[in-house]
Amino acid sequence: MIGSGPTLKSCKKYVVENNLSKYILFEKEIAHEKLNDFYNSIDLFVLPSYYEALGCVYLESWATHTPFVGVEGQGISELIIDEDRDAILAQVQSTESLKEKILIAFNNRNTYPFNPKYDIKNTICDFLALKIFKRYD
Repeated sequence: MIGSGPTLKSCKKYVVENNLSKYILFEKEIAHEKLNDFYNSIDLFVLPSYYEALGCVYLESWATHTPFVGVEGQGISELIIDEDRDAILAQVQSTESLKEKILIAFNNRNTYPFNPKYDIKNTICDFLALKIFKRYD
């Protein structure tokens, strides 16, 4: 698990109380230049947030061909083709659905073709091409 949010302490407590320490590691945020190595070192990326417009971490995982699981109704669900949604996206606030999707993804190790139009180089270029910026001096 990566991050330092307000629920970190309760997550660590849960892992210890449920004897999951040999399966779950806690890491601080990762430097941008080390992200590719990180995603290539993990078996599965899961972002169970149900209030995330579109976490760039989804795109990072997807671009490195790391299997991932997300939540229905979030920004990532708009980018996943219909045929893949059922395998990748868990129901909002459903731990059973999330568990099911994690097991499917972990056991199948399916990756999905990354659409290069979502590559950060392309999205930033498109954004800058809008020329809607004002200069404030």
